[in-house]
Amino acid sequence: MIISSHGLMAQDDSFPNDSLLENTINLDRFQEYVDSIERYLYLDTDSVDMYFDNCEYILQQNIPLPDSSLFDYAIQEIYYAHAKDEALVAFQIIKANEHFLEIEEIPQRLKNTFTYMKGFTLMALGDLASAQKIYYKIIDRGEQQRDTSILVQGLYSLGQLLSDEEDFDDAINYFNRILSFDDSNISAGTRSLVNLELSDIYFRAKQPEKALELLDSTLVFLEEEQIMILKPDFLLLKGEIALETKNHQLAWELYEEANALAHKNQDPINIRKSALVKAQILSSEGKYAEALAIYESMIEQHDTSDLDRSLDLYSQAHALYKKSGQYTKAYDCLLQTNSIQTRIYKKKKGQTTAYLKLEHESEKKENENRILAIQVDQKISQNRLLYALTALFGLGILVLFGAFYQKRRFNRKLREEVSHQTLKLEHANTQLINTNQELDEFNRILSHDLKEPIRSLVGFSTLLKKKGMQGQEAKEYLGFIERSGKQLYETLSAVSAFQNTVPQGMTLAENINIAQMSENIVREVQGKNPDKEIKYSTKDLPILHSYLPALEAIFKELISNAVKFNQSTTPEISVKYYQKTDSHYFEFQDNGIGIAPEYHEQVFGMFKRLNGRDKYGGAGLGLNIAMKMAKRINGDISILQSEEDKGSIFQLSFPARS
Repeated sequence: MIISSHGLMAQDDSFPNDSLLENTINLDRFQEYVDSIERYLYLDTDSVDMYFDNCEYILQQNIPLPDSSLFDYAIQEIYYAHAKDEALVAFQIIKANEHFLEIEEIPQRLKNTFTYMKGFTLMALGDLASAQKIYYKIIDRGEQQRDTSILVQGLYSLGQLLSDEEDFDDAINYFNRILSFDDSNISAGTRSLVNLELSDIYFRAKQPEKALELLDSTLVFLEEEQIMILKPDFLLLKGEIALETKNHQLAWELYEEANALAHKNQDPINIRKSALVKAQILSSEGKYAEALAIYESMIEQHDTSDLDRSLDLYSQAHALYKKSGQYTKAYDCLLQTNSIQTRIYKKKKGQTTAYLKLEHESEKKENENRILAIQVDQKISQNRLLYALTALFGLGILVLFGAFYQKRRFNRKLREEVSHQTLKLEHANTQLINTNQELDEFNRILSHDLKEPIRSLVGFSTLLKKKGMQGQEAKEYLGFIERSGKQLYETLSAVSAFQNTVPQGMTLAENINIAQMSENIVREVQGKNPDKEIKYSTKDLPILHSYLPALEAIFKELISNAVKFNQSTTPEISVKYYQKTDSHYFEFQDNGIGIAPEYHEQVFGMFKRLNGRDKYGGAGLGLNIAMKMAKRINGDISILQSEEDKGSIFQLSFPARS
């Protein structure tokens, strides 16, 4: 076999055309490729891609491969997904290969690594509780098997998780537990990494003395053990502590040594970290222009797909621009920071949503398999009973017929039950998909609607502070700020109202005097609009047995809109009722500004406004909330008639209760 230019396997005439020999060669080469992936995973991406292609080619030949090799390959896929920052892909691979854990022939070493990577993946996806449980299990297994390597792996991961959550005391305890092992049980590199984690925790926990003591002792240890690859990390952390205490000379010395070592080791991560420390030192010395030049160069050259790094660079540059008095550039960096934060939030939200969906589908599949297993057992039991009856009553045709009849009846009921449960599951999935789509749309639009007033608040406040305005110009800017604040308040109030429509439960139905309810609403709306005189009339309003919160919310929205979107000082509102074909109908007629026919459907969407905020205000959620309330009682709201400057007629309909 040879490797083609595309990294795929091709036939080599130097080998005999013998299937057994061919399979043996492929088996050996598959494991070689897997081992090569593990060796070059973080060193040579192109080579790793080629080895993956080679493995995939062998897999496509449907050649029987050992379970241990397949499991090892899946583990390397998980590692590679994390190397590309694709935690969700890693989780999908994990779910597809968990069955290997039940195979006794697979080495425990691979099972332990797989379990660890599952915990690491869950931590990356934000499911810290599940990750923590897995790490506890790894620790327990290490203790039971007296395997120090497994125990260290679990303790180290749990320490990192708790450190990220700023549970410093417990994190310190777990890391110190690793250090309590003899040197024969843990490597010098592992001990050094644990010391680095502990030093960082002490520094973040405002215990710089302990951090420095541990850093100094470990730097001596690194020299003795000749572990120079880790030395820049320790030097840079010590430099940050020196900078915190304003010891600029020491900070410079540590930076220069770390930077030289990082370049010697060809270590891009520490080269970048060194540059950031240099910028921090320059900034601390008041040399803003030189520090900003470093940030600007790094921003220009960095990979924009690395959102966490982008956020770090822009937020630090923003603080420095602001400190140096360059407010326009500071504002630009702030906008970039906000934009990146939004992208990170959307990415994490999408990742979390997909993760939860995968978990749901996995649990659903497991439940279905469990039910299927029970049904198979039941069927086997029935067949055994049937065979016994056949043997016992070989001449009893009637009894045999009865047994078959009962079996058919049972199978029919079973099919009906399965069909019923399937429909219920499909309905629940449809509801879940619709709700997720609706919430995604809601979050997308809300993000925009919140940004706009916040951007105005920040922008005008900065300009007001920067220019030191007084008099009429200052009043105008303050007016902009006040309007933006009101807009933000209205949006958040509308969001609060929208959230109240989310719970699926509904209070008990009750007898409602619609006339009295609507008059109370009109009085409330009138109180909020003292400059207008509402002319309200009704016709045949009944007493209905229905849900008060829903009808009250719908009436309030339609009546409020009739007053709000009305240029007349005497808004006219007429509500009439009729019933037909087992449904209630209410018509709301007003003399407002009306709605053009092409917008009759759009007005019921989330955050939909047909008029500027300055003129009518509001967040654009009212009619959407009213529609949701109508759907809650299996009803609907529509526009029967509306044109611009000619008023509107809205219709509410919902089934009559029996």
